[in-house]
Amino acid sequence: MTLPHQLHSSAHPPTVTGPVYDVYADQMHGGIMSSTVLSFRTDEEMVNTLDRLAAATERDRQYHLKRALSQYLKAETWHLEATAEGIADADAGNLADMELVRQKWMKRAENNAD
Repeated sequence: MTLPHQLHSSAHPPTVTGPVYDVYADQMHGGIMSSTVLSFRTDEEMVNTLDRLAAATERDRQYHLKRALSQYLKAETWHLEATAEGIADADAGNLADMELVRQKWMKRAENNAD
C-alpha cells in the first residue's frame, strides 16, 4: 500500500488527516501494461470490511474495488441514458396520456389485490 507521504515527491507533502488508499486500473497500450491511479478517502470500517472480503475470497482489494466500481458505473450510466432517452421522447412529443396511465395502474392494482 502506498502511504500518503509517498504519493508526492515535492518538498511540501500534502496535509492528510486520514488514510489514502490507491486503486490501480490496468490498461493495455501497445502491448505494454500501464496503470492509472485513482485515490480516495474512506473510513477504516470500510477498509476493514474490504480486507475481510479480500481474505475470504483470496482476492486483493483492487479486484473487489474494480468490480464494485464497474457495477456502479453500469447502473449509473444506464440511469443517465434512460433519462436522456425519456427527455428526447418528450421533446419529440411522444408523451403518454396521464389518464390512460392512471387507469392502467389502477387496473393492475385491482388485479394484484386478489
